[in-house]
Amino acid sequence: MIHAYYVWFIFVHGKKPKRKEVPIMKCNKDDIEMTDEDLIAIIIPVYNAEQYLEECIQSILQQTYSKLDVVIVDDGSTDNSYNLCLQLAKRDIRIKVLHKENGGPLSAKKMGIENTLAKYIMFVDADDWIKPEMCEALYKRITLENVDLVTSGIIRYFADYKCIYDTDNIASGKYCADEYKKVIIPHMLCNGVFPRRGIDASLAIKIFKKELLYPVVQRADEQYGYLFAEDTAVLYPYMLSAKSIYIMHECFYYHRQYPDHSNKYYEDEDYQYKLNKLYTYMSDIFKTSDDRIILMKQLDYFICGLFMAKYELQASKIVKDFPKLQQYLFPFNKVKSNSRLLLYGAGNVGKSFYAQLIKAEYCKEIIWQDEAYEKYQKENLPVTSVDMKVDADICVIAVENKKTAMDIKRKIAGLGMAEDKIIWDNPLLSMW
Repeated sequence: MIHAYYVWFIFVHGKKPKRKEVPIMKCNKDDIEMTDEDLIAIIIPVYNAEQYLEECIQSILQQTYSKLDVVIVDDGSTDNSYNLCLQLAKRDIRIKVLHKENGGPLSAKKMGIENTLAKYIMFVDADDWIKPEMCEALYKRITLENVDLVTSGIIRYFADYKCIYDTDNIASGKYCADEYKKVIIPHMLCNGVFPRRGIDASLAIKIFKKELLYPVVQRADEQYGYLFAEDTAVLYPYMLSAKSIYIMHECFYYHRQYPDHSNKYYEDEDYQYKLNKLYTYMSDIFKTSDDRIILMKQLDYFICGLFMAKYELQASKIVKDFPKLQQYLFPFNKVKSNSRLLLYGAGNVGKSFYAQLIKAEYCKEIIWQDEAYEKYQKENLPVTSVDMKVDADICVIAVENKKTAMDIKRKIAGLGMAEDKIIWDNPLLSMW
């Protein structure tokens, strides 16, 4: 199935770096002096997560930044999670355990925020884990850069040999004042490339200011509740309250993936009802903003993307090779007309580029190459094997992912093509 929200790339590297299995050490009050100003609360909502809970908590206790308030909120688990939480709390004075009737992740997060004096808030899901340096890295950014929000990348963990490193679709760095308003607000929910978010909605890869976060979570819990995409109902309203952000592309958070996890959402018989509720909740907030026009445009595209994902899933059960619904634009500004062009790549991007070039009669000659040329020749496409000895003025790499493109560029250069003749540009067509 094609996932509609992200530009994914698979990073296969044998085994992921092993985490040091350091025993959880008991920490006493005298070991750490904490003030509200430098205290980070890490809130862990727990519901039937006994299988992974200890690994999660261990990764938090092993943080290089030690001034933590670890708030575990058991959301009415029916397995042994609550008892395990109590046992873990005996190991470290920084851990507190709260218990409540099941009400969903939002209500658990709200309870966690209400029961900490920390100035900064982070979240970790009970079946995930984080790198030892995550808290320190995000804390340094939010304090040294003096911003209202810091966001980082995410590692989608399928197995030790297969992880997806995913980052926000806006350049890393600090955005404040006019730049925040002109770059972040118009692209946070949809970055102009349908239907891709500018800022990932996950709360677990960010650090927040409690004073800004709590009113947003309280409103979402009371008026929206636990229906669907509750992180979306929190993050983007928070960003309207914020005035600045620092975007990090470093990845610290391991997000455990399950087979057909997303399919459960799309196959929910109440899917349309839940999307309607989300749309109504978000639009009520967006319409009160001075930026209501661009916010509502993003929301419309976002909701359409979620509906597309559902129908792509249904179609993929019938259609073997489901066509990717995406728009690409050839980098005409970087290639002179009447050039002898080497077009490398015959996938969706390459096919789109080739069609545009033929229709515009832009190039003197198009030499189209791909390692899987035999496959495309069976589709009656004029694709040939890879040969860097051809006479070409310039080579355009026709793939969507930047990392993949850079790998290809190094490979092509190694085969003899001059680096200054090899170009790649983001092919995704922005709609605003």
